[in-house]
Amino acid sequence: MDLLFKLNGVELSASEAKSLLQATKQESAFVIDLERHVDAKILSAPNLFALSIEKRDPSLAALASKVAFSSQQKSAPRKTLVSATKPPVLRLIKKGDLIQECVEKPSYKTVGAAMILGFAGTEDFTALREVACHWVNDHWKDQRFPEKSQLFRGFKNDGLISGRLIPMENERGVDRSDTYYVSPCYLSVTAGLKMLQDYGFVTTEVRWSVGSRKAEPDQRANSTRRKYYVFKLTEAGKQVKEQWGDLEKFVSNFWRNRVSQKTA
Repeated sequence: MDLLFKLNGVELSASEAKSLLQATKQESAFVIDLERHVDAKILSAPNLFALSIEKRDPSLAALASKVAFSSQQKSAPRKTLVSATKPPVLRLIKKGDLIQECVEKPSYKTVGAAMILGFAGTEDFTALREVACHWVNDHWKDQRFPEKSQLFRGFKNDGLISGRLIPMENERGVDRSDTYYVSPCYLSVTAGLKMLQDYGFVTTEVRWSVGSRKAEPDQRANSTRRKYYVFKLTEAGKQVKEQWGDLEKFVSNFWRNRVSQKTA
């Protein structure tokens, strides 16, 4: 994208504009609101992620993740995404409406919601990482499941006898586009969590971890403080899970039909 600078109707080059601003000691940064220049329909996390797949651009996948968590934070009361003192307000009239929405409009967001419902419970908090690892390894063991499914992108073999797949971290020798944090699986459960939260089917909290998950962390990485989200189903969410008889089939069929040139 090229930026066009003008002065009294005369077009300026980028270097001329920069020189003029520096000479006049202009210190304020320019803010370009892309909402005015980009179709609003693609500015949701699921749509941005789908676009990243289409354009094969990992930067768009990373942006989708940022948009998803930014949406959560904007509606969050301080340190929790859903107030623990007030019951969530359901947007759906019937709990079965969510199932119908997912089945009729399969997307990365709806499959992410299904993956969370299929794994989480109402007693203990869990994290997105646990949900992703559960479904990835469950399907990795299935010899009939396509090895090139996008479900496995962002994961690698743990190198142990178990042969489990584990998330690929941001570390030396690993391209960022191959990491777990921009993978289809991670972006799906992230968008799905937001969807379930909006519907009042999960209770979500913010927690912090200290240290690095890298195989060879440096001293600074060891002191890294990282924010992550944990959640559990509400009673309404539990009822949705119990009503959805073919939930696992829905998840499996979605990822079976989405294959990639890259494998775990």
